[in-house]
Amino acid sequence: MAMELAEFAPLQSHGPRFEDAPTQLPSKAKAELAVDLIRMKSDHQGGASRFLVVYVTEQGFWLDPGTIERMRRMLADDPPKFDRVYYISLHGLQDASVSEIFPGVPHHTFGHMDLDALNVYAPHPTEMIAHTSVTGTMGASVGGQRVSGNVEIDYDLGPLPTPRAKK
Repeated sequence: MAMELAEFAPLQSHGPRFEDAPTQLPSKAKAELAVDLIRMKSDHQGGASRFLVVYVTEQGFWLDPGTIERMRRMLADDPPKFDRVYYISLHGLQDASVSEIFPGVPHHTFGHMDLDALNVYAPHPTEMIAHTSVTGTMGASVGGQRVSGNVEIDYDLGPLPTPRAKK
């Protein structure tokens, strides 16, 4: 079995640089662009005993489960030349999850849904706001009696200074 790789980064449509790319794309648009990438790779490198792994390096292009289900249906109707197509979603330097897009089985939640009614929103790291909490015991004296209680202070640190992925 031979492996081929494809980065899903539709900068020709949403760029030309990662900094210019949108932080969100609708599920249907992502699926169409990702399937176009798979078909292009299939035409050039597809064949028997070959599989394709699609990955992203920019959170705005993350392929959510609803998008993957939409892609599975599109490829089932017009199969690529690869034996299998996978999507790998990196969660860190040592953790990832893998989804089989083709031939694939219907997703346990989205497999029987009308996907035109589905659009998953996942915030981009640059849209997140950091919060922190301090929890502890605080003591005071009231009328000569020591009184203590649990205190939690929650405050907003503002937007996270997360840099966007660069190519």
